[in-house]
Amino acid sequence: MEHTLYITNLQDLEYFTESYSRIYFGTEFCQNLIPHQKELELVLKFVENHSISFSLVTPYVTDKGLQKLIPLFSYISDKIGSSEVIFNDWGVFNVIKHQFPQLKPVLGRLLTKIKRDPRIIYLREKISSNTWNYFRTTNLNIPWYREFLKNNGIERIDLDNPLQGINLNFPDFHKSLYFPYGHITTTRLCLTANCDQPEDWDRIGIFPCHRECQHYTFYLQNNVMPVKLIRKGNTIFYQNEKILSDQHDRLVYQPKIPI
Repeated sequence: MEHTLYITNLQDLEYFTESYSRIYFGTEFCQNLIPHQKELELVLKFVENHSISFSLVTPYVTDKGLQKLIPLFSYISDKIGSSEVIFNDWGVFNVIKHQFPQLKPVLGRLLTKIKRDPRIIYLREKISSNTWNYFRTTNLNIPWYREFLKNNGIERIDLDNPLQGINLNFPDFHKSLYFPYGHITTTRLCLTANCDQPEDWDRIGIFPCHRECQHYTFYLQNNVMPVKLIRKGNTIFYQNEKILSDQHDRLVYQPKIPI
């Protein structure tokens, strides 16, 4: 089992211990949080000093976000060559495939489709075993999709750890499991933007980003939800400390909510 530390900023390096053999660095959920090259340089220096492996985590992007990523890909290619890139956008994959073939693409968890609503666990005793198993499957259970991934050189897939568990019955891929934070949904409409401006509290829209998500976290509770929901930035998370699968070969630990 490979143990990986997932960090979104340099300060999170304080969570590193010798039990980790790899660092995930970057962001999955917002192109405004893509790290600067100087931050990447410092993390790669840390990786080199500790003789561990490195993976760059990337989000879904617009053309603007893609232009932020390309210099990072170029720097990684020049510095360490065959590093992994976790992609959550097929446009990002296209750039990796055609411009940086030495980088190793890894299918991000946002592109691994599974039912993520925590209320699914309420259905366990109310539905048939076949239907329950359906809620534990992903798009990776479709043979032609797996074939498409293999034909494009994708050998590893990253996965959430949903409350209902997950069926990982596709042994032809390496699998990474994130814990303890799973994501439920994400959007480009960031309701955290301007959240500290009282004059804007009755407005809904896409406001300029001042990285309010780095300062505020909102916890949402409702009687219909079996877990507390966590809103940070443009994404809703939940926490699940129980690992329900033993078919993965990499465990990705998130010491903090990954925004």
